[in-house]
Amino acid sequence: MNKVLLIEIVRKLTQKNKEWLVIELDMSACHSRVAGSLLPIGNTLQQALEGNNFWERQINQFLPLYLEKDIEISKKQLKRILKIFLYTSLNGGNPASPDRLIDNLTANVIELLPNNNLKESAIFQVTRYIAEDFQLVKEVKNLNRQCFSTTFLKTYTYTIDRYLPYKNEASYKGISMVLQGFEVVLACSLTQHVVELNGIPLSLDHDGLMALFLVDLDADTPSLSIKQEVKRIEENLTTKLSPWSNYLLKSELPIEAKRHWFQGEVTEY
Repeated sequence: MNKVLLIEIVRKLTQKNKEWLVIELDMSACHSRVAGSLLPIGNTLQQALEGNNFWERQINQFLPLYLEKDIEISKKQLKRILKIFLYTSLNGGNPASPDRLIDNLTANVIELLPNNNLKESAIFQVTRYIAEDFQLVKEVKNLNRQCFSTTFLKTYTYTIDRYLPYKNEASYKGISMVLQGFEVVLACSLTQHVVELNGIPLSLDHDGLMALFLVDLDADTPSLSIKQEVKRIEENLTTKLSPWSNYLLKSELPIEAKRHWFQGEVTEY
């Protein structure tokens, strides 16, 4: 179902049914955690997941390259660009390809782009250099090459967010195939545990799901209490999923709410 339509339906239903709590749950950084579990201990991707000012250090390394060309890009914008590099690599794509770079720049710094000759512009050249030099991308691309098999190119596969099998194209290859396999197992387990908590799964996504829970309106349920209930559900699902996540990823996979709807109002996290 179209995501915009689904969200509008959820808003209307929670507005009409005062005891309904709908939560959009996310398997936090699942793609990255799967890939990190396949790399040697201490890998760059694991550092990114653990924090330790990783993204701040990358920004401080690459930001001067833009400033040297008098390109006034913000730290927030650069961080988004770097993260798109990672996500593209994890999906088997090349973040340094012209089409990917144009999409990335258009989505994040459209106001800084020239009206024409984008590929010849300074911002395009600097961004392409960073995409090719980013150690995190190199690491994932190397892993992708190890996972790649030409036998995948003419087969059919499933992903969580599609109900019919579809033919693999070149973009669904290598590490992307591995990630999809891990995600199917984890998402199936997550769905089972939502039901165990008396929730009703409404919509599956590749890295999470949307679920309906009932709230006791006889209890005191101010906004803070609803957030506490969401937190309780997050923690319970993380714990219940841990046998599979520890087996597959060698670590816990946090289940986090992206947003929830209650009595027609949405709360973002």
